[in-house]
Amino acid sequence: MADGFLAYQKRKMIKIGIAAGLFVGGLSLSFWDAEISMILFMVVVILGIILLFSVKLADNPYRKIWKESLSFDKTVKSELTSAYTDKKKLSHILNLVGIALIAIGFLLCLMIVPAEMYVLDNIVFACGMILAGTGVFLCVYMAGIVRAYRLLIMNEEYHENRK
Repeated sequence: MADGFLAYQKRKMIKIGIAAGLFVGGLSLSFWDAEISMILFMVVVILGIILLFSVKLADNPYRKIWKESLSFDKTVKSELTSAYTDKKKLSHILNLVGIALIAIGFLLCLMIVPAEMYVLDNIVFACGMILAGTGVFLCVYMAGIVRAYRLLIMNEEYHENRK
């Protein structure tokens, strides 16, 4: 059950992360003067919305994990704890990479090219938004995965705190 829950959460967080990344990365299309860029921007936003609704409307076979206490045998609990520790380390690294990509995309890319070089400035800005969107994806995805592991590991404490 734990493996199925984690696989479900990974698929769910990939969709949510991609949607969030599309919203940020799609900004790269909104600053071009061509009409087609606005149409593409709206398509990207609609795709993001569809992904979010597909997550919300999907049947969640693991909904009871959030509502009921779980008990694992010692072997499963130790495997989950070990996997959680590994994911937490990886999450820390990927979150830092994601934050760096967001900062580069939003801050550095805006200052690299002078505004007088309009076309090059737009290209660099577009690349920056794509980097920022990738960073947002990494942060959202890893936060969701760590949260899923944490729920399984600390399930009894989670349900005691909710009472």
